[in-house]
Amino acid sequence: MLEIAAIVFIVITVPLWLPLVISVLSFMVALVISVLSFGFMMVFWLVLIAVVIFLLLT
Repeated sequence: MLEIAAIVFIVITVPLWLPLVISVLSFMVALVISVLSFGFMMVFWLVLIAVVIFLLLT
């Protein structure tokens, strides 16, 4: 009986917490994507700087 009440409560309150869950998930996905793109950008610039220094020294 308690399980049924919990399921009914969850179904009734879906419009309240679903947008919050979606926004948190989308924020987490955006954060991961931005961190990954920043990491790729940082690696690109470090490689570019290393190549330029290598070419200047040789």
